[in-house]
Amino acid sequence: MTGLETQINGLTGGDDSRFKSAAAGAFPILGEILSQIAQHKLEAALKDAIAKGAEPVNTLISAIESDATIAYERKRTAESAARVIAIDQYNREFAGGRNPDKLKAYGDAISAEEDRWEAFGTAQPTAGLESMKAANTALVVFARTPRPNIHDIGSLADAMSSFASTALRLSTSVQALLNKNQGGK
Repeated sequence: MTGLETQINGLTGGDDSRFKSAAAGAFPILGEILSQIAQHKLEAALKDAIAKGAEPVNTLISAIESDATIAYERKRTAESAARVIAIDQYNREFAGGRNPDKLKAYGDAISAEEDRWEAFGTAQPTAGLESMKAANTALVVFARTPRPNIHDIGSLADAMSSFASTALRLSTSVQALLNKNQGGK
């Protein structure tokens, strides 16, 4: 439109002023129409991409969830073993030497392991990934809705909010676990 407007403004014929005036009045309208067409095509393409990507995205999330669950269970087993080792050390010292310094150190080790165990229990990745799939599905439903109303927008916002709060809760738990593993409080 800008190039066409430049060409029209460069006309120098006798009847050009009337044409230029008419074109100048029409250009904003034509620009708006073309903008709406482009916007509609962009919106349609986005909705199509969202709809086509729904299943592959949820399949990818499920694969990540499966791998994360296996890794989580391995780590859970290792954390459980660390708790048992700490308790066994304390019990051996209590039954044998009863050195107060060693008992305190072993007791502190048990406390630290219990703190890690508690933090680890709240860091399960499956809740976040399930919430991510629900948000993705809500986005697809919204994209497929021809004329979304306030209820449709609210449903999408609820799913996104649920995912965000679950991700935040998981992130906080993971950070707490990292801090405890690094000796922080």
